[in-house]
Amino acid sequence: MDPGPETVTALDSADPAAMPGAELVDAIVTCERAISHLQATQAALTAAFARPGVAGDLTGLTENLTRRSGAARGPGGAIDPDVLAAHQQDYARSLASAEIAAALHIPHRTAAGRVTSAVELVDQLPATWAALHRGDIDQRRATLIADGTRCLPSDLRGAAENVIVPLARTRISSHVKELLERAVIAADPEAAARREPDARSHRHVRHRPGENGTGDINAHLRAEDAVTIYTLLDLLAQATSGVPGEDGEPRDIDARRADALTDIA
Repeated sequence: MDPGPETVTALDSADPAAMPGAELVDAIVTCERAISHLQATQAALTAAFARPGVAGDLTGLTENLTRRSGAARGPGGAIDPDVLAAHQQDYARSLASAEIAAALHIPHRTAAGRVTSAVELVDQLPATWAALHRGDIDQRRATLIADGTRCLPSDLRGAAENVIVPLARTRISSHVKELLERAVIAADPEAAARREPDARSHRHVRHRPGENGTGDINAHLRAEDAVTIYTLLDLLAQATSGVPGEDGEPRDIDARRADALTDIA
């Protein structure tokens, strides 16, 4: 069953208790395809709302940018249409983000991320958007394709996208990532070399409060550093096998790794 309004109506009116197992599985798959279809539709609507002049009037901004000392004026005083368009697009997306954040009761940062992702998907990844709209892939796979091909120039990005999209439907996310890496390297052998320094520059350590007296530490590190730290924690955890915790209770290896990290710190 193709995703669409009729599909949603049919699913909503179905009685799960009266359906045999095979039909329930088919209905679950159809639900997934319908969700993908709606996500693609929402992305198209979001991208349309973020076009200059839709979410708000840009007349004042344009006048400021094009005045004699405006930011859209080049060194010779002429208006640079590319610079003007870039400022208009940025401001339009900001206005759209503010409206969407208020309408959905979500943080502005979250709304801005949705706007950016929607515009990228619709404008730069048409084959991926179409596959999402058909329900052939889900949002997770669409995001992987967007993230994995972003390092490529537009022409090569489209070529890699056309290779990956037909394969992504029947691959789990980890396989899609592997296929993406191969496609990117095949399309542009220098892309991997460009991505590594950029990825390493975003290393970080973050803390998030947990529940019931716990908390999470997330560390995004250089690959070799991550391996070194994990290997050390694992060795310490194995060395304390059978040693109870401070409360006298036995600990599994995950708890011993966590305690080893705390002891080191």
